[in-house]
Formats: sequence, C-alpha cells, structure tokens
Amino acid sequence: MPEEKKLTTLQRQKAAKPLIEDCIRELLEDETRQTALDFTAWMRENKMKPSWYLINKWKVSYKSETICNLHISWYGKNGFHRGYYDRAGGSAAWYINPRFSHMDAYNEQIKIEGLADFIRANAFSCVYSGKSPSPGVGCSPGKPCAPGRGVTILGKEIENNCCGHFTMLVWNPDQTAISNVKRLLELERAARTRIAV
Repeated sequence: MPEEKKLTTLQRQKAAKPLIEDCIRELLEDETRQTALDFTAWMRENKMKPSWYLINKWKVSYKSETICNLHISWYGKNGFHRGYYDRAGGSAAWYINPRFSHMDAYNEQIKIEGLADFIRANAFSCVYSGKSPSPGVGCSPGKPCAPGRGVTILGKEIENNCCGHFTMLVWNPDQTAISNVKRLLELERAARTRIAV
C-alpha cells in the first residue's frame, strides 16, 4: 500500500478554509483564547465576517474593502515578521491588523477620543530598527528600506515603519486594546458608509 502523502498546513487549510473560531480554540490558550473568541463574535454581530485567506490568516471586509486582518502566529507575544510560520518552540499568539483607509475622515474624532497614541504605539516597525518586536527576523539588513522609514500619522512622525508605510498590528490585545480597536473599526465603518452613500 503506498504511503499517504503528508499535507502541509497550507494545503490542509486551503482545502478546509477553517473558521477562525476553530483555530482560536485549537491554538490559543486561556484568557488570550477567550479575548480572541469574544472579538470575533463581536465582528460577526457587526456584519464583519472573517474569511480564511492564508495559513492562520483571515481577512474581514466591509463595503468591499478589507477593514482588518486577523492572524494567529507561533511567535508568542514578541511578534514576527511576514513570511515566517510554524517556528518550532514558539507559543501561539494572535494579532489584529486594522485597515483604516478612510482615517482622514475621522482624524479629529480619533484625537478627541484619545486614540492617536494607541494607533502610533502599534505601528509595525522594521525588523532592523530598535522598535521591532522581532529584531533581525525577516528581511535582509542590506535592503534599502532597513531600518524603515518615517511616516506622519495624525500630525506626528513615527520613525522606522516597515517598508516606509504605516501598518498597525495589535498583538495579543487586552480588553483596553480591544475596546480601542472596536471603536476605530466603528469609525472606519461609519466613514465608509458615508462615502458609499
């Protein structure tokens, strides 16, 4: 009898297109698991359905645009750089990657509600900067973009942004971070609804 071919994680997930809740239950633990489950339930209740698109990654669309991505990683609380999966010995973590494509429409509200520092504090830094949660993992130090570039967000420049553009990653968010992300997603949704009308 021929030996059965062992499928990669990508092959298995591509065939199954797993629900994020199933992977959260399988991979995350304790309070981190419950926080992730509560957040995905909130997203579904608010008509933002996560759909699988890559190994342990789900995108969420609203008004035909991605509003955020949800990822589960084996790089623990320190984060990881794109393209690296299943690192041996790591503990699973998750992060939210919000996409605020209409942030200019609610910049003032962000400032009024005190969310600007939260946004800046969660900027994705180049792995070759001192701000990176995973120093040196990923891109080559000789790349012209290392150690990242400055980007102006809400009137202030943040240095060392990966590839010279702003991306926000909220790793293993606590309840305060979840509340902030929810509020920002509500503002983004409202802006997209106004623009679509």
